[in-house]
Amino acid sequence: MKIPNDNQQVVVELLGNEIELMADAVEEAEESMNNQIYATLEMDEDESNGVAPLTDDEKQIVLSLLSVMKCSHLCLKKTKKLVQSLSFENSSTQNELDPIADRALTLSERIDELVLILDPPFDKSSIKEQVQLLSSVVLDVLSMLADCSLCPANEKEKLEQFKSGLEKQKVKSIALLC
Repeated sequence: MKIPNDNQQVVVELLGNEIELMADAVEEAEESMNNQIYATLEMDEDESNGVAPLTDDEKQIVLSLLSVMKCSHLCLKKTKKLVQSLSFENSSTQNELDPIADRALTLSERIDELVLILDPPFDKSSIKEQVQLLSSVVLDVLSMLADCSLCPANEKEKLEQFKSGLEKQKVKSIALLC
């Protein structure tokens, strides 16, 4: 195993690992939802196999949650790309990446928690809480990166756009849960 020689490499590798974990979780959630919808379509109203079909509201909730997860995944990929492009002049400026890496490491846990509660019957309060926690972590990572002294102004604007998009999707998802 190659050991990275600076914080930038470490953060890029950590973000890469989180991106892979998040991609797996999104795929798992999509498969679960597709299976639920397929089972719903295949069920006859007279069948009583113990599986309740998803309601239209439940389908909308799951689709909205998948959107939050995908938006979070996209934001994390953007973060990794930006960290890779930063130019550090000394180790003290590289230390600005430590809190970003620490916060980013909590993302896969947040995604896993959300995936675990996506199966019906839905506990709307738990889903709402997990959506808020996931969004909070991603927004924190994006804010920390935007606040990094070496982040170019044009990238800060892009990060703000990502944050705005994620915030809108989070609000939409939470509204469906109320």
